[in-house]
Amino acid sequence: MDKEVKISALQLALMMYPTVLATGFLSLPTISAQFANNDLWLTPIFASLSGLLAIFLATRLHRLYPGQTIVEYSRSIAGAIPGTLFGCFYLLSVLQDTGLMIRQYAEFVTGAFLFKTPMLLVISSLMLLSAIAVRGGVELLARCAVIFTPLFCLPLFFLLLLIPELHAQYLLPVLERGIVPVLQGSATPQAWFSELFIMSFFLPRLADPDKAGKWGAISLTAVILSLLYIDFIALLLLGPDLSNKIYPVLVAFRYISLADFFENLEAMLLAIWVVGNFVKISVFLYVAVVTLS
Repeated sequence: MDKEVKISALQLALMMYPTVLATGFLSLPTISAQFANNDLWLTPIFASLSGLLAIFLATRLHRLYPGQTIVEYSRSIAGAIPGTLFGCFYLLSVLQDTGLMIRQYAEFVTGAFLFKTPMLLVISSLMLLSAIAVRGGVELLARCAVIFTPLFCLPLFFLLLLIPELHAQYLLPVLERGIVPVLQGSATPQAWFSELFIMSFFLPRLADPDKAGKWGAISLTAVILSLLYIDFIALLLLGPDLSNKIYPVLVAFRYISLADFFENLEAMLLAIWVVGNFVKISVFLYVAVVTLS
């Protein structure tokens, strides 16, 4: 990988958006609803605090140790042996997270669409494609994000607006059980928002590092608004039954019906799922490669 290749802060923001949201938009509404019920739409706001902290730490450490990743400057902070042990632990953590993402991706594809396709084939095809992208370097990852991130987010928003039946009364009463259930429902989304710290591996490759904090905050804001939008749609459509659905967004796509023409659009959700997870898994695989190297 050529260390002279640089990417822009905008490209980094486009990479971070699906890195956080790609595996979360299908299941997070259900997870949050199990604790917060009809107040689940508040959970992304509280959960985003971990993302804000992750961006602050990543940019602050980059200013202190420019040109280095966390695996490199951990040796300067903690010493050679503790820093190396931390690097090994971080590598194992990234590999485990990548494996969980791939498994979740494959389970959705085979469980909701390709019922007779072996899961190993689904996993292998995406891993091969991601490995080719990582082999091409950080510039290829950035260009893929520029192309695929709009294809990931725009159809999701426009298609969900075609749902015919939404019930505003499902929003009430607000905070009936207080703020504690909302905080409990925010615990799991915090893990997704904290993934923004991965941007620390790309900060040394930025052509405009001074804009990293700004575009990181913009990416975080986009993720918050996206989760709010998805939570609202799922809640207004399914109401109290939301917590019983494994993939509420898939159910929402099956409700889409406009003029007896726009129907059966679940295949569009599959396409969104594939391109979003391709970017996310490629980013995590790139981080694993850089950490190991």
